[in-house]
Amino acid sequence: MEEAKEVVRKGPIIWLTKKLLNHIDSWTYEDTAAWVSCMNWRARLFFNEKEKFAKRLEVLEQVYDETGQQPASLPQAELDKLLKPYKPGWLQVGVVSFPNDIMGAAIIIIAIWYHSGQS
Repeated sequence: MEEAKEVVRKGPIIWLTKKLLNHIDSWTYEDTAAWVSCMNWRARLFFNEKEKFAKRLEVLEQVYDETGQQPASLPQAELDKLLKPYKPGWLQVGVVSFPNDIMGAAIIIIAIWYHSGQS
């Protein structure tokens, strides 16, 4: 029940992440398309995130084929090492997340300003 609530709140990325980490052997092209559609539009448009995700997926599938281990059963340090070449750089992180941070700050400032004028 709790998982269903998370899917409703956050969308399909919840069950896609669970499938990616625990059932990579049943991952499909449709899952990849759904995963990429959940990504930030700036990541998809400016940084070709679909191709980068496909490369990360290929690495994880290769590990599964060679060892039989699902990504969730790998130590975090090993996952970090395997996926490091495909990790977003500082520019991508800034471009993708910075506008969201600015928008959030602007909403808070406007709300404070509005409520301070109501007193």
